[in-house]
Amino acid sequence: MFNITKNKQPHLLNQYKTHLSALLDRTLLRTDLSDTQKELLIELCKTLDNANNWQVAYDIELQIIEHLDEDELQACWSRKLADKEDLTESLQKFYKTQSELKLEGSKLKSMLAKLVCDLQWRFEVIRVRSNFAARTRFLIACMFLLSFFIFFTPTLTNTFLNIELFKDNLRLYYLFTAASAGLLGASFSQLTSMRTNLSHATIEQIRTMSHFSYVVARGVIGAGAGLIMFYIIQSGLFDSVIFPKFIVDQSQLLDILQTQQAEQTRFTEAGGKLPMVAHDVMNAKTKMLESSKTVQVMATAHSNENLLQVGSLQKPSQGISLLIVWCIVAGFSEKLIPGLLNNAEKKALAESEKAN
Repeated sequence: MFNITKNKQPHLLNQYKTHLSALLDRTLLRTDLSDTQKELLIELCKTLDNANNWQVAYDIELQIIEHLDEDELQACWSRKLADKEDLTESLQKFYKTQSELKLEGSKLKSMLAKLVCDLQWRFEVIRVRSNFAARTRFLIACMFLLSFFIFFTPTLTNTFLNIELFKDNLRLYYLFTAASAGLLGASFSQLTSMRTNLSHATIEQIRTMSHFSYVVARGVIGAGAGLIMFYIIQSGLFDSVIFPKFIVDQSQLLDILQTQQAEQTRFTEAGGKLPMVAHDVMNAKTKMLESSKTVQVMATAHSNENLLQVGSLQKPSQGISLLIVWCIVAGFSEKLIPGLLNNAEKKALAESEKAN
């Protein structure tokens, strides 16, 4: 059922084989065995020596039961009953009832075989669950590192390759930033909730979570949430100081440019009247830039981010940070965007009813 063929814990399998080998050796010492039984047990010993997976070892354990004497059966039955706590509650009650009965002979062999099968199934589920969980952790970690790299791609290419992506298209850069921030948020969400999700999930759910498509799908959803958040912010649907502001028309752009021009004029007219501390700081910065032989790297990823135009952020350095934060939050939370859209729908319906 579960296609797990690689043995990732050979020391445990070897220990299990040692236990079975000792049991076979004790059984072969019996004097009441027929020649056919001895041949079968010797063949089982050879098969056990060459066994390289748990399925073969489990099968050998079941076959040994048929050749055990009464004392060995009682010992194995008592030992396996000690492991019944690993089974489901209903099976625990069943075997507790059976342990109170005085089972002997063929009935004891039959019940011991059932108990061994149930324990083998439980241990196999735990082992397969562990393998799927490890694969899930690996994929989520890779997805987070990939999203981290994608998010910083414009900055890395600008810094190390001197190539400015989206140089002539600021809006495309905003869209890329929003989508990659949402992807980063979704990957971080998977990373932080991974332990809780794996501990509460069934084996089939973990198996689904270990698929590459599942991890990628969550990242795509996060990227989509980041894009939706960008359009919500740009539309001004939720007007608040915690959201960045965009320049929506020429008149707003003109007002901002006039305000900046007025501030620049006031500084120019102030001239030497600036405080001495401010003069010292400006002179120190000027000398540092003049003596530096390194290329000046801007805090923003793109030089044209600081250009004011219709559709750009009113405060570029602060606005791009707020945009990134909200897009990461949108990708991280699976309920934020649906909640905002539901609120927008209710608001639109209420306004429509008032208009009617």
